[in-house]
Parts: sequence; C-alpha cells; structure tokens
Amino acid sequence: RGRWLEFYIQKMVLAEILLLLLAFPSVSLASEAEAEALEGDTASADATCGYLYERIVSIADLHGDLEKAKKVLKLTGVVGENGQWLGGNKTLLIQTGDMVDRGPNSLEVVEYFQKLQKSADSAGGKVVNLLGNHEIMLLDGRSYYLNPEEAKRHGGREQFLSVFEEKVGEFLRKLPVVHLADRTLYTHAGLEPKFGNLDLESINIIATKGLQKGNSGHHRSSAASSILQSQHGPVWTRGYDIDYPQDAEAACSLLAKTLTAFNADRMVIGHNVQRNAQPGVHCDGKLFLMDVGMSRVYGDASPVVLEVRSRTAASSTGGGSEGSSSSSKSGERAGCQQEVRLIKEDVCETIA
Repeated sequence: RGRWLEFYIQKMVLAEILLLLLAFPSVSLASEAEAEALEGDTASADATCGYLYERIVSIADLHGDLEKAKKVLKLTGVVGENGQWLGGNKTLLIQTGDMVDRGPNSLEVVEYFQKLQKSADSAGGKVVNLLGNHEIMLLDGRSYYLNPEEAKRHGGREQFLSVFEEKVGEFLRKLPVVHLADRTLYTHAGLEPKFGNLDLESINIIATKGLQKGNSGHHRSSAASSILQSQHGPVWTRGYDIDYPQDAEAACSLLAKTLTAFNADRMVIGHNVQRNAQPGVHCDGKLFLMDVGMSRVYGDASPVVLEVRSRTAASSTGGGSEGSSSSSKSGERAGCQQEVRLIKEDVCETIA
C-alpha cells in the first residue's frame, strides 16, 4: 500500500503542476509598487508577549470526505456530536484549505464549516477556514478533480458548479489564504519569502479582490495571480515539500526567511501529502506538514490534529494577524510559553 500511495501522490503532484503551467503560463509576483498602492496596508505586530488564545487546533486537507471531517473535528475536542461548538471563547480552530474535490461530499463539507463558524461565533470562539488550491479551482469553474458521484447527484458538472456557487460561493470568496495567530503562521501550501514586501492583511485583500466574480483566471491582476495561481504562491507552492522536490536544507532556508519576514515562530501547512501517512515535522520543529491524506479517496489515513497551547491569553489587535510578539522565539520570557502537540486517535505527542 505504501509504494502504491507514494506513486499515486507523485503522479497527482506532477499532474497538478502540468495543469497549472498550461492554465496560467505567465504569472508574476506582486511588485512593491502594487503592494504600496493597496488601501488599508497596515503592519500588524503586537509588541506584547500575550497570546490571544489558550488553545489553537488545526486540521489539514479533507477533500470532500464529510465522515472523516466530522471524525477529525471530534478529535479536536471543540466540536460536539451534532456539530456544535464546544471550544468556549479562548479556542481557535483553523482548517488549512482543500475542503473540496476528490471525495463525494465537497459541498456538504463546506456547508458543515459554515454552520460551525456561526456556532463558534455565538460562543465567543473562532473558526478560520483558509483557501486551498482546490477551492479556487472550483470557484474558477475548473472541476477536474470533482468526484463523479457528486457531479452525478447534481445532474452533471456544470449543474454542480452552479449549485456550488449559489450555496457556498460567497462564503468561499471571502476566505483568507494566510493567517497568523499567536506567532504561528497558517496557510495551505506555504508562504515564501518573496511575499515579504506585503503584510498578511494585504495578501488576503489581494486574494479576495482576485476572487470576485469575473476576475477568474487570466482576468486577474498580476498581484492576485501571484497569490492565487503562481507555482510559488501560498496555495500552490511545493517549496516546503521536503524530499519532493525540495531537500530539507533548501526548505528550511526558505522557511527561516519567511518566519523572519512575518515575525512568526513556526509555519503550519497542508497540500503536500505525507507519504508515510504521518505529519512531517521539520526545521527544528518550525515547519509542520499536516496533510496525511485523511480523505478515504486519497489515502484514508488516520485523522490527526496539531495543537498549540499557550500559557496565557491576552487581547491583541492588527489586521491579518493575531497575537504576534516581538520575541523571536516562544518561551523566552514569562507569559510566552507554548506547547505544540500532535493529537491522534490513540496518543498525544508533544513536539515542543
């Protein structure tokens, strides 16, 4: 099974890269001039050592598997049997994109998170869904990875895309692509240092504008294309996929520059399916590759959650990031201690 899964993953990665090159042959990175022209461009570092959340739990790619989505959410301890929020007002849940495609319940998974967000909001908690490359492809009308069973249930691909847009399009088009919470940077595929001329709020603003109806594909600005379509953008890059094609030294060098640029301690991503069905922890515990292939149609790996626990919780302000600190390393001063754990069905493993 292991060799078959590795071959399948490599085949799918190559197919995605080829698809991206064919669909968007001339994507450029946002220039400094474009960045400076943005409205509401603000830096957002909190100079205190306080954290906004006592507990942050994150989960990676779900790919249309509603049953597995519910299973991993139950594992977080913040979602009840009926989908109600149990995390109180000091917990943040982050899903790092690719809720859709491959599995037979893309629409239902997104709708489930819509309801969960409302439940968390009413309890003072928070759920953040990030955009993955597969959400963007469906919003752009590209249904290459849509499960045939789901398409059939809606009368075909075109009919599905119409229903998908009607029911969840507005919700998805407003989702961020990056999120910084308590000095941990979350994104789907990885944020490269090339985007260091932008702050996180600006990256999300550009992405949202680029996803407005009528702005799909080649109609987007170069700034939006660099974020939503580029091979080096936060929803498509393979720059942090250690061993394929990046080696650890190159990936960790890239990571160090990104963490410095965005004043973060670590980065958590999905997108890169781990061939041993276990999370990848690299760069001295600063890089977490959490896509283990949970979906039943894409590995059927056991669910896993990444948890970041903070000693204290304090309010902070700033657009595009939460609870960031001037300290370069968590745990250096009283009030800055964090514990990072992997939560699995049978064990909790402390990483740092």
